[in-house]
Amino acid sequence: HGSLPAVLQAADNLSDADAAPRGELATDCLAAVLGQNATGKQLLGPDTPTFVFVAMHAAAAEAGRPHAWRCWILPMLEKMSTTGDAANLVHVLGVAAALCESSEVGRASGAAALAELLTALERTAKALSAAAASVPDADGGEELKELT
Repeated sequence: HGSLPAVLQAADNLSDADAAPRGELATDCLAAVLGQNATGKQLLGPDTPTFVFVAMHAAAAEAGRPHAWRCWILPMLEKMSTTGDAANLVHVLGVAAALCESSEVGRASGAAALAELLTALERTAKALSAAAASVPDADGGEELKELT
């Protein structure tokens, strides 16, 4: 788990066009570490979410961000709500879900940070729902209806 800070830093730089390929690979790695892999198991054992969250906290503190969720997760959700970057959406949502399953991560996050995460998730869901509403169906006929 010693490489988690470097992987998080690379994933956090996904919006930088020059660093995007490295960021996408880092996003894939984080997802795999947290259980989005062929075995469906967290690669660092049952404490994997805690290890990742501690690394996120350290990266956020080093970057002067207010809390751990501001390291990679919230910036990616904000980016996805405006760009519809579906390729990384599955990974960032999976990582957020794996982290939120951990009661230790929940307690360490604090109410304000979790509220910000929930708001970002809602905003992303609404943006994706609106985008889906404007996509023609498979027959090229009527547009899809908004799900919400």
